[in-house]
Amino acid sequence: MTKESVIPAADDMISALKKYTRGMQIILDGAQAATGQTPKEVIWTKNKAKLYHYEPTIEKRFPIPILISMHLLIALMSWISCPATAWWNTW
Repeated sequence: MTKESVIPAADDMISALKKYTRGMQIILDGAQAATGQTPKEVIWTKNKAKLYHYEPTIEKRFPIPILISMHLLIALMSWISCPATAWWNTW
């Protein structure tokens, strides 16, 4: 074996050991993620079940709702394939 073929394998081994060490730290210490930070409001309860409404953290992207229905998609596909026989031409 040449020295060039051994070095990449050693680098891979060191990288794998670092990942393993970091993974074990997370498992043993627990992930340090902040939870429960989003403001919420209880809007329905029944026994122990609760339904929360979470306040949005960003502005709305789309001011107008987008509606896509299967009927509209099928009509569009039929119009694309043959515009003369589309269902709205039969009225």
